[in-house]
Amino acid sequence: WLNGRSSNVSLSAVIAELCGSVGAALDVSGARGIVRGYGLSEITTPRAALQPLTLAFPTDAIEREGQLRFVARSGRAVETMDPQRFVQTTELEGSIERTRAADIETPSQIRLTFLEAEADFAATTVSASAPDGPGNNISQSELPLTLTRTEATMIAERWMAETRTARETVRFALPRSRQALGVGDTVEIEAMNFRIDRLEQSEFQLIDAVRVDPLDYQS
Repeated sequence: WLNGRSSNVSLSAVIAELCGSVGAALDVSGARGIVRGYGLSEITTPRAALQPLTLAFPTDAIEREGQLRFVARSGRAVETMDPQRFVQTTELEGSIERTRAADIETPSQIRLTFLEAEADFAATTVSASAPDGPGNNISQSELPLTLTRTEATMIAERWMAETRTARETVRFALPRSRQALGVGDTVEIEAMNFRIDRLEQSEFQLIDAVRVDPLDYQS
């Protein structure tokens, strides 16, 4: 996989091959997608090789008890949480801190360059624009993947939706007894879903989470 191209292979098979040298126990049964083609120009790390795949096919890598699980991102919560049960700490202002990024920081257009399956693998660019109109903040990305134009457009549109949803983040603390939750899990807080992106262990668990919406992952 690392030295050439793969075509029409399940995402789970590609992930398993790329992670073969990692040495950790793997569970790729939750990965979803078919890789039409994937080209790498040079040897790289498994993590770097996986990134284009997990971006194109929204997939979370979740490590639990020595096992690395790859799960298709759904945005659905595994648990509903009550902020009144969060740990009170001087590191936070209140039981939960909420932050919303300024609109000016959010891309107004996302451009995605890929290898078009229906055009002899020519490099092609598609774009997705914010629903509230054009702007000057343009994000440009490339994927070394073979895709149809429709597939690439859907990816760009999903990225736009994810980016806008992710403007809202939260920070809160849980007791160490709640270690069943970890990075990659999604929880519901006050009728909104948040994916845990960062977790610091001390006398409690300090968690940073970003808002997600299940609608962003419905194809």
